[in-house]
Amino acid sequence: MMTLVVVSDDAHAHWVRDRVHVNPELRVIWHGADARAALPVAQVLLPDVVVLDLAVVDDAGALAFLRASAPGTCVVLYAPPGRDLPSAAGPLVRRARRGDAASLLRALRAA
Repeated sequence: MMTLVVVSDDAHAHWVRDRVHVNPELRVIWHGADARAALPVAQVLLPDVVVLDLAVVDDAGALAFLRASAPGTCVVLYAPPGRDLPSAAGPLVRRARRGDAASLLRALRAA
């Protein structure tokens, strides 16, 4: 089973969880809107994937901190429509569109 930590506002975190939990191989183990709270959680729980919603987390330092503190964790950068998805460095970074279930699931499956 692939475990996920989701950093997004409550409405979208629930949206992600609803889409993810229809897949028995995926499970959200924590979600919240505060990257400062999520990053230590990710260090402790060591999820397979952290979904960072760029509508909430607008801090390049969050990605760098996560890469350094949980190097085996894949990161899905989840951006709202109309916002450019950053070209993230590293083999464990995927990109998905906020609100696009197919894009999110493709990114998770590629993780």
